[in-house]
Amino acid sequence: MDAGQEGNQQQQHVHNKDYNGFCNLCGKHIGDQHVVSHQKTHRDAKVKCKNPGCGRRFPNKAELSEHRDRTNH
Repeated sequence: MDAGQEGNQQQQHVHNKDYNGFCNLCGKHIGDQHVVSHQKTHRDAKVKCKNPGCGRRFPNKAELSEHRDRTNH
């Protein structure tokens, strides 16, 4: 195995290790150590996207604005 292949395997291993958690509320893959704090963002979300068919909630208007920019809502 050459150095490039070894580096790719190591990078893939780190990637899999970092994102082995899963949010059952939004389906996002996140690190195990961040699942509880990530799910808290769903509970604390007070600002709702009013685009038909979306309905996602955000903790503040700034994050809703970022969502709108990303999704063209």
